[in-house]
Amino acid sequence: MLGAAIARGVLAPALVAALVLVLAWRPWLSGARAPDGRWSGAPAIGLAFLVGFAATIGPPRLPFAGGALSGQEWLAWIALAAGVPLAVAARPGRAAVLRGLLTVALVEGVLRAMFVHHWSGAPAILWFAGLALALNLHFWSAEALARRAPGAAMPLSWIVVGTGLALTSGLTGSTALAQLAGAATAALGPALVLAWWRPRFSLAGGAATMVVLVLFGIGLCARFYSSLPRLEASLLLCAPFLAWVAELPPLRSRRPRVRALARALAVLVPVAAAVTSAALAYESDPYAGY
Repeated sequence: MLGAAIARGVLAPALVAALVLVLAWRPWLSGARAPDGRWSGAPAIGLAFLVGFAATIGPPRLPFAGGALSGQEWLAWIALAAGVPLAVAARPGRAAVLRGLLTVALVEGVLRAMFVHHWSGAPAILWFAGLALALNLHFWSAEALARRAPGAAMPLSWIVVGTGLALTSGLTGSTALAQLAGAATAALGPALVLAWWRPRFSLAGGAATMVVLVLFGIGLCARFYSSLPRLEASLLLCAPFLAWVAELPPLRSRRPRVRALARALAVLVPVAAAVTSAALAYESDPYAGY
């Protein structure tokens, strides 16, 4: 049972992402012969997430085919649809416009039920503006981290965050969201291996945007549709941004090992705190004693 769950939720998305990345980039080539296949990061992660979604909780329903889609179903289709545009939006102006469109699509699509049934007027505007600002800060910081510290820094930081999101979501009541976070995190595994093998590989550009899009969307579902507490959500929200803060010139050490340690601690400490808090509050039987 556990082996089948791991195969569906971890191995399947990791294999899909690896195939797309390797076939596009061909990392066994070197020098001038090596194609610039780093553009493939965005479609690789988007497609891998959809495969993990279908393998763990079933295929998402088609948009506009009748019936309201859940927040995670909208997330799956938004990620898949964004793969190709993110891969080709290399110019800064074009990328900024695309990120703006994705911000609107993600916040409105994933949280549509909240806007329809719970928020209206000024609260709706404030929630939308605040979440859009947080999402774009993560877009920007993930891209900056990938460019400032190319190689393994960016995928490793987000793997830690994705693992923490999976654990806290599972501990606070949503096995499905934990599986989705696990699938999205597994899709980053091949990128991490490639970065260790070929340090010039980077998840900059559209790939960084896709990583943030998927994990931020899962976090929205966990916070607003499940039982992820505010404290744990806030700690997870801050963790990837702190990885970029650790790379700022006033804090950036000249020694690579010290710099990597500072970056790792900046991510690990808030994620570990979120997981510990969720574990301490976990109740295997919430109705015990009634």
